[in-house]
Amino acid sequence: MGLNPIFNSNLQKKSSVPKTHAGSSVPPLIGNPPMLPRLQEPIVHGSSTAFPQDKAAKKSRQVRSDKKDDIKFPVTDAMLEALTRSYRIYKKRHRGELFETGYHTLLLEKALMKDVSMFPEVPYQDTKMYKHVNLVQFYSDKVFELALKWKCSQRKAIFRIMYTLVERNELL
Repeated sequence: MGLNPIFNSNLQKKSSVPKTHAGSSVPPLIGNPPMLPRLQEPIVHGSSTAFPQDKAAKKSRQVRSDKKDDIKFPVTDAMLEALTRSYRIYKKRHRGELFETGYHTLLLEKALMKDVSMFPEVPYQDTKMYKHVNLVQFYSDKVFELALKWKCSQRKAIFRIMYTLVERNELL
């Protein structure tokens, strides 16, 4: 004798009269209630839909004064080895004061204070291996200006600077 009513044919069948909520004569709603019409047509952007009045309700937030731009740049095998070795030495000297991204940022910031003519044009290689720098607005603007001057992207400009630093062994 099973306890499951599906498999037990001896149990009585339930009545087909629907029950009401708390003695009410109105049956409960099944499914979602009907939607009220929107007053304005939605604006479709890609896969999301926005309504015009929703944008007006949002307040614009202020940008942090210490906001940093995260920029990644490709590294060659030789650059990767040299940057990793120099970071390890720096970390031992300064007792782990910076993480690797902070170290790369420090290198780039010191290089940006030098004369830009010391960074010759180098063949750009996108190796699909990247390192990161987090630049404050001042240095990010300097990289942007160099990229305009050299007619290249910011990523290529950073690669050019870091490549030159590694080639000249001007690491910290």
